[in-house]
Amino acid sequence: MGTCGTGISSNDTYCEVYEEFFSMYNEGKEVDEITVSLRERFKETIQFAEDHTNFWFALAKAQWECKALRPEIFEKVKSIIDGEEDIRIWRELEADERDIRARNKVLNKFLNTISTEKESPKKRKKIRYKPAIFLKGDCIAFHLHSGNYGGALVLETFESKEAGYNLIVKTRINQETKPTINDFQSTEVLFHQITQFGITNEQEDAQWFFPDGYKKFAHLFEVIGRMEPLKQIDIKNGMIIAGGWDLLISQTEEQFENEINGVLPKKRIRLIDYIKESHYK
Repeated sequence: MGTCGTGISSNDTYCEVYEEFFSMYNEGKEVDEITVSLRERFKETIQFAEDHTNFWFALAKAQWECKALRPEIFEKVKSIIDGEEDIRIWRELEADERDIRARNKVLNKFLNTISTEKESPKKRKKIRYKPAIFLKGDCIAFHLHSGNYGGALVLETFESKEAGYNLIVKTRINQETKPTINDFQSTEVLFHQITQFGITNEQEDAQWFFPDGYKKFAHLFEVIGRMEPLKQIDIKNGMIIAGGWDLLISQTEEQFENEINGVLPKKRIRLIDYIKESHYK
């Protein structure tokens, strides 16, 4: 269920449904259209006994905030709360009785809130597009905490409705002087180890980075040139979503430290293996 607390919104399912609702709402879609879309997208959740109540709570709250709470959704939520269906689920999951009492209080307060029509609908937010920070092929130098320079290559730049984002692979550059294009041409890709189900694999250290939070760390990064990664990039294997831009630096240093301690990668890939060979032989 992913419950983090007794609050209505204190679980992953509620947050995901609620956020999806207002993402579509801010795009200009109508409440009924959004509702149909969410019911289809979350149909497995709706059928999942331990988590379905959170879907209905999130949908009801979102509709209520738009002053468009549909009677059938309200009745569904009222039935869940009055019939103590959600409380039964919490007991079956062996929740603490103190938490169950708190949850029951929260549910009744929630039902009381949505029983009265909201005075005015929530205003749609204007979507502000955030462009990707870098262009495909950018060679990025950055300052490591050790004082040395590290380096990374932008493999891809993708655009969505709300933002652009970069797929960036870290390299083995770790030197006192600022790297040049020649340094990028001669370096290798950084690998890291991932252990799942007791099996350890080595994967290229490539991650997605979004524009959010870049300004705080912008002074640490510099584009020193551009290469042309014209080959089709296979982004399905080994690529994970990154957090903040500081991870690009800290995870690079962490890998170098692991190697000092003897954890050396077996796989080796030159950075130019991503590049059109005729350019950088």
